[in-house]
Amino acid sequence: MSDHDSGQGPLHRLRDMSPAWFTLAMATGTLSNAFWQLDLKPLSALFYWLNWGIYPLLVALLMIRALRFPQALSRDLLDPRQIFTFFTLVAASCVFGVQLSYRGWLESATTLLVVAGVLWLVLGYVSFGVLAFRNDEQRADVTHGGWLLWIVATQSVVILATQLFHLDGESSALMALLLFGLWGFGVMWYAIFITIFFNRISFVPLHQRDINPVYWVVMGSAAISVDAGAELLSLLPRTSVWQSAGGLLEAAVLILWIWSSWLIPTLLMLDGWKHLIKREPLNFRPTVWASVFPVAMYALATARLASAEHFRLLHDMALVVGGLATLAWLVSVAGLMIWLKRQWYQRRSSA
Repeated sequence: MSDHDSGQGPLHRLRDMSPAWFTLAMATGTLSNAFWQLDLKPLSALFYWLNWGIYPLLVALLMIRALRFPQALSRDLLDPRQIFTFFTLVAASCVFGVQLSYRGWLESATTLLVVAGVLWLVLGYVSFGVLAFRNDEQRADVTHGGWLLWIVATQSVVILATQLFHLDGESSALMALLLFGLWGFGVMWYAIFITIFFNRISFVPLHQRDINPVYWVVMGSAAISVDAGAELLSLLPRTSVWQSAGGLLEAAVLILWIWSSWLIPTLLMLDGWKHLIKREPLNFRPTVWASVFPVAMYALATARLASAEHFRLLHDMALVVGGLATLAWLVSVAGLMIWLKRQWYQRRSSA
């Protein structure tokens, strides 16, 4: 069945479904994991069960889209503006896997890790090929920070794998090396992409349409690198070689946390410029969850760092940021409900 033929059915709207919807599962799952780390188990359970409905639903809708509208899916996969949004599937799978691992569902979490790892590997080479062979100055745009979803997906794999495989002991030295290398790979690409990002906003005229929720991933990718590094740090083998590597890792984690902290006022300033100075109205779009996820991830990373460094002030800060992330999640849900209501009225009026 072609895209054209199937486009007139009740599932017509799935033709243009953005993979960015998976940021909803990322934000919800990360809030659950943050509250788990902060020992607020009832709140963690609430977002856990919400994600049990959100993540499987999004996977099912994406599979239906792949079957009913394969040409539309292929078009997005070959578009330099869209290809990196597919990494949200990898990140959402790993975040959900971490939720499951906390509650003892280790086999299910391992399955998600394998699926996410394969997707990460395939999408990594596909996205690199798309940038190399199908990109041009008119189509590429990294101001929104979407390219950094690759880093988010990379560190998500590190976090879930570290949860599942205890790295202490001689037999797991190879796993420690692989995960440490994967974490370093993500940080390396972050350094490359963040340079391009700041070059873009500093030396190319900036318009309010360039500022959208996805550019919060610039902070979120640094925060998740902190979380992955802190998680990995506590599980490295206790040998002289790894102790040296651990010192480097600990320094990098602290620097990345400071950097992500500095980015928050910077991103708020850009939002203020768009909505207060340029008076761009607030409108709901699927990518709004890409701004909720980084705030939730910053809360989780801060909580993880507080636990690793036994720093009470950071724990209190994580509680405050977790509350703000929850508020942002609720506001986004309200925006989603209003958007769905408008979509329903539009369908009725055009019927």
